[in-house]
Amino acid sequence: MNPYPVALKIAAKVPSAFRYWAAYGASRIAVAARYPGARQLQTNLAQAGEEDVVGALASYYRYFADLGNFASPSRLRIDAAVDAKIPAQLYRDLAAGPVCVALGHTANWDLVGAWAAQNLAGLTTVAEEVAPKALFDTFTELRARNNMKIIPAKKGNPVFRELLRQGKEGAGIIALLADRDITGAGIEVDLFGAKALVAAGPAALAKKLGAPLYMAAARDISLNGARAKAAGTKNGVEMIVRGPLDTAGTVEQVTAVWVQEFETMMRPWVKSWHMCQPVFVRDLDPERLERSRKKHAQMEQHS
Repeated sequence: MNPYPVALKIAAKVPSAFRYWAAYGASRIAVAARYPGARQLQTNLAQAGEEDVVGALASYYRYFADLGNFASPSRLRIDAAVDAKIPAQLYRDLAAGPVCVALGHTANWDLVGAWAAQNLAGLTTVAEEVAPKALFDTFTELRARNNMKIIPAKKGNPVFRELLRQGKEGAGIIALLADRDITGAGIEVDLFGAKALVAAGPAALAKKLGAPLYMAAARDISLNGARAKAAGTKNGVEMIVRGPLDTAGTVEQVTAVWVQEFETMMRPWVKSWHMCQPVFVRDLDPERLERSRKKHAQMEQHS
C-alpha cells in the first residue's frame, strides 16, 4: 500500500496555522543542523544577496505542507490561491498551437501549474523520478488530477523526443523547470553574478517546434479572510509570465535571454526560490559533471 496519499489527506485536515508552525520549526532545525539541502540553499541565496535562509526554507516547507489541499482538484480553491499576471499574447499563441514556458523552482510551482492547466490549457512537464517510487507516483497522480501530464526523467526514457511528440500532437503548454540541469547537456549562463548551469530544454524545444517561448516566475503571498478560506490556505502565490521572448538566436543565446528575465523577476523575490541543489558551476563536482556530459554525448550518438 502506498502511504503517501493517506498522508496528504491527513495533512489537509491539520489546521494551516499548525502546519506553518511546523514548517518554520523544521526550517530552523535544518539550518541549525546544517543539513545538506539547507546548506546548499544558503549558498545559492547568498549569491543572490539573501541572508534569511530560515525564512526561505520555511517557504519551501510550506509548499509541501499545502500539497494536501490540492489533492482533490477544485478550480475555486486553486483560483483563490493564485494571482496570475498573463500577457494577452499568450492566449493568442495558445489558440494557434503549443507554447513553451521556462520556469524555476519558485514558490508553489505545483499550484502555479494547476492554475495554468485549469485556466489556460492542458500542461505537460517533466519530473525527475525520485526514490521512493511510491512518492514519485503520488506526485504524478496529484498533478494528473489537476490536468498536468508528467513525463518522467529517468534512465532510458527519451524525454526530449517525447516532448517533441507532445508538441507536434498539439500539447497546450509545455512547462519546464529549467533553473537546474539534470541531463549533462546544460547551458552555462550568468545568474546572480556567477556562472550557473541551467537546462537547455525550453530554448531547444521552442526552436525545434517553432513555438513561442515564455518565462514564468512566482513568489509567496499572504491570503486573508474569505479568500484564505476559499483557498484552504493562507499561503498563496503570485505568478508573472513574460514573453514571448526572442528565439532568433542559438539555443545558448535564447537560454541566456530567459535566464536574464528570471533573475530580474526573482531578485526581489529570492526567498521564494527553492533551489536546494547545486546550480552554480563552482559548487558542482567537476568529475561528476564530466561523466554526465560524456554519458549525454553517447546517448545523443545512439539516439
